[in-house]
Amino acid sequence: MKKLTVIMAVIGCVMAEMLAMNISAGAVSTQAIETTYEVGDTSHCEPWIYETQDPTGAWSEGGTFGVSGKLRWRINPETNEMIISGEGAMDDYYYGWYDIIGRPWEQWKSTIESIVIEEGITRIGKYAFSSFDKLQSVSIPDTVTTIGENAFSHCEKLEMIDIPSSVTTIESLAFRSCNLRTVSIPDGVTTIAGGTFMSNKNLTEIILPDSIESIESGAISGCTSLEKITFPKNLKEIGRDAFVNTAWYDKLERDENGIISSDGIIFNAHETAREKDGTGTRIFEAGTAKGDIVLPDDTKIIADEAFLNCSEMTSITIPNGVKSIGEFAFKGCSKLESITIPDTVTKIQLHTFSECSNLKTINLPDSITKIEDLAFALTPLEEMTLPQNVTSVGKRAFTGCKNLKSVTYPESVEEIGELQFGTSTNVQDITILNPHCRIGELCKSDSGTVNFSQTVTMHGYPYSTAQAFAEASGWNFVPIGTETAVSGDANGDNEFSLLDVVQVHKMLQTRKAPPKSCDMNKDNKVNVIDLSLMKQKLLSK
Repeated sequence: MKKLTVIMAVIGCVMAEMLAMNISAGAVSTQAIETTYEVGDTSHCEPWIYETQDPTGAWSEGGTFGVSGKLRWRINPETNEMIISGEGAMDDYYYGWYDIIGRPWEQWKSTIESIVIEEGITRIGKYAFSSFDKLQSVSIPDTVTTIGENAFSHCEKLEMIDIPSSVTTIESLAFRSCNLRTVSIPDGVTTIAGGTFMSNKNLTEIILPDSIESIESGAISGCTSLEKITFPKNLKEIGRDAFVNTAWYDKLERDENGIISSDGIIFNAHETAREKDGTGTRIFEAGTAKGDIVLPDDTKIIADEAFLNCSEMTSITIPNGVKSIGEFAFKGCSKLESITIPDTVTKIQLHTFSECSNLKTINLPDSITKIEDLAFALTPLEEMTLPQNVTSVGKRAFTGCKNLKSVTYPESVEEIGELQFGTSTNVQDITILNPHCRIGELCKSDSGTVNFSQTVTMHGYPYSTAQAFAEASGWNFVPIGTETAVSGDANGDNEFSLLDVVQVHKMLQTRKAPPKSCDMNKDNKVNVIDLSLMKQKLLSK
């Protein structure tokens, strides 16, 4: 993107103002001020000004100075040092065609060798120092809590970084393709985000604190000199290819079942394959695990995509103690007919069992609290009763489940995601036991029409969101339990109080349908008139 640099000759304006104010010309600098703007979309950032004299008078040394929001910065051309001071978060910047959009020090990225961030700054912005070709030294104060996405990526001469204990969040790709030799993550960081230390080819040591619970996709991949990894005791999840192309990972060998594992972590049971067809060569992931698989008793984590496309695996036994099963972990395991999840697992993740074309039985424990998007997509499940502690079921969780006839959502479910059954379904019976459950559009075709092939019967409590949804969809509704006799009871506690008035007020504000028990004037709708009548009833108590 081209830059438009406007040089404002301010001498004439300043002299005119001085004459009007009777101020001596010798008392004011006649130094021109250069203001740089990006041509195009710059709505995300404020224009900046940089000068060859410190506008605040706080710094007496020479150099180039700038102000960006609440932050000030100075570049010393003799030492190639950049100092940033102020309070609060640094701005985020964004990658353009040729440079970083909105970054006020862009033109110095190939000269700055050291950066000092002073006390008071709390966040290092996205792309703040990405691709600083000569950067060798960075000082981060203990007021910083977050290092933003790509903040130091591609700083190829940066060999060392001291991350203070105040930092709790390091965003994705923050140190990608640097030249770091050792890294110590402070205690308090819970996630190593995707690609954070990717391609630090000379990294020989990374110290992970016990606070780490998740290592995301590609987080430490491509660190070809890394020969040893010690896993934190609280680690629960490992993303796809988190350690691929490291010296440590490359030494791991497949066992007799075609599985790569270490330290109780199942990493991989598939490999890249190529197959020629009529249109050319198809590249895909082919499973290496076959037959009946029994995982070791010390297994703790099944990583993302661990058993992806293991189409010859007929069964798998997962031991108690496994803490997590990753995204896409069993996707495409077409001969898998049943599976039992141990009660140490708390969620079913994205695409975990999708496209398991023979999977008819899944035994889920009550420890499961969350089911993510597309978890059971394109499986032949016939019925599903969700565990009693599940709080949310993601979008398209049962899309393409053509054999599914019945689903029961327990009282714990607070939200049912959009397009739960995709664009068409044969579901005939739905039970929702939470009277206030937020229900997304359960099934809708590409043309926008609700597309249930059978007449659906909805079971739920009277005046519940399930009843409202059924009536709006033209379905049969079968009430369960005893209908409340308390007029104005919005929260289902069989009492009318201020809490009910507050709840209806909030529901109307957010355009959610209050229960029919709050239809005070019996006109078959609940609106502000009913809210007013509820307030009157409350005042008359």
